[in-house]
Amino acid sequence: KENIRAQTRQLEQRALLGEFMGVFAHEVLNPINSISTGLQLMKLKLGEEHPNRDIITGMENDCIRLHHQMEALKNFAKPYEPTQEPLDLRQLLIRVSERWRPRMERLNISQTMQIDENLPTIIGDWKSIEQVFTNLISNAIDAMNVTGGILSIRATQGEPVGKLKQLVITVSDTGPGIPDDIRVRIFEPFVTSKAMGTGLGLAITKRIITAHRGSITVNSFPGGTVFQVTLPANEEK
Repeated sequence: KENIRAQTRQLEQRALLGEFMGVFAHEVLNPINSISTGLQLMKLKLGEEHPNRDIITGMENDCIRLHHQMEALKNFAKPYEPTQEPLDLRQLLIRVSERWRPRMERLNISQTMQIDENLPTIIGDWKSIEQVFTNLISNAIDAMNVTGGILSIRATQGEPVGKLKQLVITVSDTGPGIPDDIRVRIFEPFVTSKAMGTGLGLAITKRIITAHRGSITVNSFPGGTVFQVTLPANEEK
């Protein structure tokens, strides 16, 4: 009973914190937008050759970064209840990876994809699952944006849990790897190794996977990183 009470208090505190985060992000966005608009007007009046133009450009970039972080914070604070519909994961992975092909070609990144032909469907929210693999592929590409490399996507059937089939999807890169101090906290909010990152992408990714009764893990080492997502198959298929 004491454990249940403690868990209930913790959930109530998290709900209150989430509500506060959403209100905070909304209130901060308004002055950020006003500052950004003012900077744009100042920049136009100063002209192309003014010595302070670069300073204003830097401030504009800071406003853009803060705006992006506040929008991510608002989305993270929202309650999440995924829709339930059959999803063809094979088609979804192909669609998402093709979207990144032009950028990979520019960055000298090649791609390998191994997806079982008879991969079962899953039940869930296609927009959210697409966001998961968009995040993972985007992160993998960012890790190789300097030297190029290989992006590998693999989807197979894993070991069943009881009678329920499991799908295992891995997204791998040949980048420099994730530092240990970041890797152990990589799914926590506001943890990132990117200069312009919000630190919420993987936290949101984990929340989506957990809401779909799945799991996500990461293995990283010098020369590569592997994210593994496990999702239950559609019981009707």
